[in-house]
Amino acid sequence: MDRKPRIHMIGNTHYDPVWLWTWDEGMASIRSTFHAALDRMEEDPGFIYSFSCPPVFEWIREVDPAMCEQIRNKVHEGRWHLVEGWWLQPDCSAAAGESYVRQGLYGQRYLQEHFGRRSRTAFNIDSFGHSAMLPQILAKSGIAYYVLGRPSPTEKKLPGPLFRWESPDGSSVLAYRCSDEGAGMYSQDVEKDIREAASNLGKFNHDLMVVYGVTNHGGAPTKQAIGQINRQIADKSKAYDVLFSTTDTFFSEQDASCLPTVREELMVNFFGTFSNHPEVKKNNRMGEYALLNAEKAALLRKRLQGRAYPAEKLTSAWKDLLFNQFHDILGGACIQTAYGDARNLHGRVLQTANEIVHYGIQSLTREIDLFNSDYPGVAWNIVAWNLNTFDVEGPVEAEVQWAWEFGWYRGPIRITDAQGVDVPCQVIREYSVIPGFRERFVFQAAIPSMGYKSFLVHQEASRDESARTLAAREYAMENDRFMMNICKETGCIASLFDKKTGA
Repeated sequence: MDRKPRIHMIGNTHYDPVWLWTWDEGMASIRSTFHAALDRMEEDPGFIYSFSCPPVFEWIREVDPAMCEQIRNKVHEGRWHLVEGWWLQPDCSAAAGESYVRQGLYGQRYLQEHFGRRSRTAFNIDSFGHSAMLPQILAKSGIAYYVLGRPSPTEKKLPGPLFRWESPDGSSVLAYRCSDEGAGMYSQDVEKDIREAASNLGKFNHDLMVVYGVTNHGGAPTKQAIGQINRQIADKSKAYDVLFSTTDTFFSEQDASCLPTVREELMVNFFGTFSNHPEVKKNNRMGEYALLNAEKAALLRKRLQGRAYPAEKLTSAWKDLLFNQFHDILGGACIQTAYGDARNLHGRVLQTANEIVHYGIQSLTREIDLFNSDYPGVAWNIVAWNLNTFDVEGPVEAEVQWAWEFGWYRGPIRITDAQGVDVPCQVIREYSVIPGFRERFVFQAAIPSMGYKSFLVHQEASRDESARTLAAREYAMENDRFMMNICKETGCIASLFDKKTGA
């Protein structure tokens, strides 16, 4: 370098909207944090604050519009740096790849709409691991820089605090681990952090970055910390410079051509976060699939019927799902009461998605010619949809309603495809166990990608109860030929009696 090496001071709040508290308490604490950060800017013209979390900005916009306007002004002045880029700081391993794409899509779109700019940096300080696919997703979201805290140096050895992180496809971002040697993170003794960073400057051919501030429940960088930094800035006798800075400034000033490259996931040792609280993980995956299916069903309806695409509902549901991917929520690290809120939010996601799916496929099914007139005795039509991007072959379950008040609408059933070819089926126990009221059955079907296949349920002329009925209890099953008992302890067959042979 033809200048003194620099220590870039990044004023930040690592903020958990939910963790050992629920979101409503978090909303109150972040208002106090932002108030303090704005006060520090008025007191010190050099101080720069870095923070960006769209759902938190939405809280402020709802509760304190005047503060929201102050933040917007400071962003335009260059005093409030929009850093994070995603919707929030999620768990970076347990969600589906599409969710990380949406983190970038909705995060960057929000910043563009409300502040007129996007973030070049993603902050995931506290996430419990980072998938190797993230550089590709980040780069395609317009994010060039990545700041992490975990894994710590004791958990994973890296070539240094600053490196190029590359995905298998060759996409890359510049990454900085601020828990590395000489790269302080949220210490309340800022001068000590600066001295430690200065002692390590000679080890690297790049500057260092120190993130200072308050973590978790909120809190802006303190007057004491800002004062310590100003004293370091004023001391020109040092062999290095200290400056209030931003992540964009830091990364852009480094010579990326000589940095080492890391091509692997960045995992930590906290594997409990990937098994804790399985309900929230199950609901997250159900929500991801439900929303993707809802988008496909809505798009088919728009293309084939010209119906309006429910973009606003889908966007809102995705944002709910992304909020619940916050690393402590999806990681199972929150207090139990917070998971009541998470369950409610997932419920809203699933209900919205399921409504859109069924509005779409039932509207489309209504226009399918089901050939009833060609097949006398057809009691029902079954249309099985496949909204996956691949063909599916496997068992399909259906349950139908008898017109039980009328004797003529009873009898055994047979299933064929739309061409009249018989499809093997098995009558199974219905969810509604009122005798003769409903019928549930399972059959094999091959359904094309993004398409459907129709089936006809025929009413047979006579009803042979012994030939078609399978009686099932909790640990036993019986038909006209066999009687089987299941072992409660092992789940294996305990006994099998053949009525015909008596054995």
